[in-house]
Amino acid sequence: MPPITVFCPFTRPENVRRFFDDLASTDLKAENTNLALIIDIGENKDTGEQDGIKIYTRIMEEMNRTKYRKFIIIKNYEHHVNPINIPIRRERIAEIHNQSKDIISALDGEYVLGLEDDTIFTNLCVQRLLEPFNSFATLDKPIGLVSAYAAGRWHNKIIGIWNFDNIDNPTECWTELPSKGYQECDATGFYCYLTPKELYIKHNYNTDVIEPYGPDVNYGLWLRREGFVNIVDWSQPCGHKDGDIIITPNDNLYVEHFYKAKEPAWIRTTNK
Repeated sequence: MPPITVFCPFTRPENVRRFFDDLASTDLKAENTNLALIIDIGENKDTGEQDGIKIYTRIMEEMNRTKYRKFIIIKNYEHHVNPINIPIRRERIAEIHNQSKDIISALDGEYVLGLEDDTIFTNLCVQRLLEPFNSFATLDKPIGLVSAYAAGRWHNKIIGIWNFDNIDNPTECWTELPSKGYQECDATGFYCYLTPKELYIKHNYNTDVIEPYGPDVNYGLWLRREGFVNIVDWSQPCGHKDGDIIITPNDNLYVEHFYKAKEPAWIRTTNK
């Protein structure tokens, strides 16, 4: 397996130890794994405690326990996450990913494994995410990303795997339900995906308040427009920690469908 850079932004101190436990359960070898981490939270508005310092302390405890290839940490202690305002959250996600390109460029991973600190990825097989980059090499179009799958976008029981009617001028988009094996798709979330380093750092991460999706889906669409194929691996479900519960992509899932009724508005429908 080539060197891999794991990227994750942290905003929740309680997720740090579980994240590193999950990382240790994967097939990644520490000596072959870089870590690019961004701490994006300052003072807790409810407690007055410095959550960013808590996160940093817990990360460094893990670094002393396991010797990774290389690691870089950026500390944005001044930033306060807004968990309610979705457009603001999406703008911040885009900013964080643009910020991450400098540290990912400085590390020698050939691929970036993008994760979120609320993703439960126990026993993730990174080799399966890597496999299509080799086995699908005979396709006319190269692979842009390969993703696991998870449920729980904004508390909803939908899978963060997206397809569009037209990648250049979309008027409809919808989420998918789990299937089997590898399957092509147009876009995924940022919760757990593998993508080549050069593509990750080439993209300008962006979002638009009008669109019903954020910078994660826009990354997938950009790859498709650049001529790449995106893949979901339906053999690798992830959990999504939502407060005190973990949303799993098993039952009670539904499809979310958006379409443009009139420019620029998007209308949402669900099929439960």
